[in-house]
Amino acid sequence: MRKITIVLLAAFISLPFVLSAQSIDYGKQYEAAKVMVDESRFEAAVQILKPILKEEPGNGYALYSQYLYAYTLCQQGKYSESRDMLLQLKQKHTDWKEYPKVNWLLATAYFNLKEYRKAVGLAQQLDASTPALDAWKAEYYPSIQPLDTIVAIQKIIPLDLKLAEILYAQIHQRLDAKYKAIAQRLEKEYGFKPLVKERKKFKNEVKNRYHIALLFPFSWKDIDFSASQRNNQYVLDLYAGMQMAIDSLNRDKKAAPIELHAYDTEKEVSKITQIVKYNEWKLVDVVIGPVFPEQYAAIKDLPELENKTLISPMSSNAKYAENTGSFLYKASIESTVGGMANYASSNFMLRKNSAKDPGILPKKNVLILYGKEIKDSILAYHYRDSILSKGFTVKKILKVDLNYMGTLRTFANDSVGLISYSHIVALSSDPIFAANFISLIEITQQQIPIYAYSDWLENTQLSYKQMDKRAIHFIDPDYIRTSSPQYKHFHKAYIAKYHVFPSVYAVQGYEMVTLLSKALRANGTDVSLYFNEKKFFSLGMLGGYDYSNASSNKFVPIVAFKDLKLTLVNDETR
Repeated sequence: MRKITIVLLAAFISLPFVLSAQSIDYGKQYEAAKVMVDESRFEAAVQILKPILKEEPGNGYALYSQYLYAYTLCQQGKYSESRDMLLQLKQKHTDWKEYPKVNWLLATAYFNLKEYRKAVGLAQQLDASTPALDAWKAEYYPSIQPLDTIVAIQKIIPLDLKLAEILYAQIHQRLDAKYKAIAQRLEKEYGFKPLVKERKKFKNEVKNRYHIALLFPFSWKDIDFSASQRNNQYVLDLYAGMQMAIDSLNRDKKAAPIELHAYDTEKEVSKITQIVKYNEWKLVDVVIGPVFPEQYAAIKDLPELENKTLISPMSSNAKYAENTGSFLYKASIESTVGGMANYASSNFMLRKNSAKDPGILPKKNVLILYGKEIKDSILAYHYRDSILSKGFTVKKILKVDLNYMGTLRTFANDSVGLISYSHIVALSSDPIFAANFISLIEITQQQIPIYAYSDWLENTQLSYKQMDKRAIHFIDPDYIRTSSPQYKHFHKAYIAKYHVFPSVYAVQGYEMVTLLSKALRANGTDVSLYFNEKKFFSLGMLGGYDYSNASSNKFVPIVAFKDLKLTLVNDETR
């Protein structure tokens, strides 16, 4: 923002600096503050500006000082305070000649506060010929997240060419059918063409033997074999499950054998570059890993360069599945909130919240709460955009902090308004919050469905009866069908082999290799051919899979208590 700073401040006047001992020389003090800003001494600038902010007789610099003060706050990361100052300035002085610059700085504050719609809306009020405006858009527009937000904003502001360009750059190579359609619309409306060369089509090859490579941080040289639990225990459990899958698969002598090659990547990028140079690497058809994001860049182009399928085993970040031949084993964030929104649309609209609720009109109001973790806010805002696309209204999106209980009490006390709520989303793992929140909802005597993390099931302050009565629906990506014959057989065999109970990672490792091996044997090295044959399928132990026209698993297990029995409520095998 440094270069833009010069443009934003260029119009402001400059006067020599002399201070009077008897009274404030507004112009000179304003100039002194500008010097502090130019030297990035922002706190000093704030202190100089404070006495000259007030609009009073003789102070012709009040508005300039207020603007510079807001700019200085912005540079200090105090975006809310900067926003408030600018809004006050706008409301009181709509005819000020520097009004466009106020809008520009306010848009910058909105971007940093993640109020993207307001930010882009203000940008439309600026003259398109404004110097550095395109550079500012190029800097800030790509920060709009999640992807569905920029899609929605572009749809209502179609005349912003830079916004359309940036959206197209983000989606034109996505495999998802929805984004492909949007990219095609942008190509038609704006004449866009792919910004990079077309990727080679994945070449399918049917073989009589297939090879799967694991790029995992085993850290064999540092491992403590005497410890019952190790830092990378999840990796060891994944591998144990995978080995069991290979043993089971290769008992079928009529099918093509599957070989598993385990490579220790440790935590170094250099290890990846060494491994891909091994002679046997040429045999590999599918690569599972790596686990660490910084190592991914070293192999992200393998599907195109070496015709190898790339599976990210742990991540939910869609950027690791943008290339042809790359997939997330688990659901992406977009898939997760999409599954939640679809279920809510089908099950949380036409229902009764209480005995006094006629239940005639569709319920479309939603309350979203999120905790202090980064994943909480990411999911919250992604869900907001996904549920809005279904025709719902997000009445409030609220961070769980020191002040949230007052807002929630106001919400809970509105017995009439509560009837119109479709559901509540509570994205926080804090057990104290969960207990307090459920206690508050119980007081309302209304049964509004709640989305929550599955770790609430481990909260000793909540009973299963409470969870059942409050219609809590848990997002459980690690759900296991523990009563299925497949799991019972695996559980018994795993204990017999390793003398410990299988963790969820062991189950995931088993199904991951089983899934990929079935795909290889059925159609060859292009596993997407197998994925696209089925809309939904289950291997019997985990929730299930749906990769149809997608690069991540679109099925997200949602569980809830039914007569005190935890049930997969969106089970598509029924």
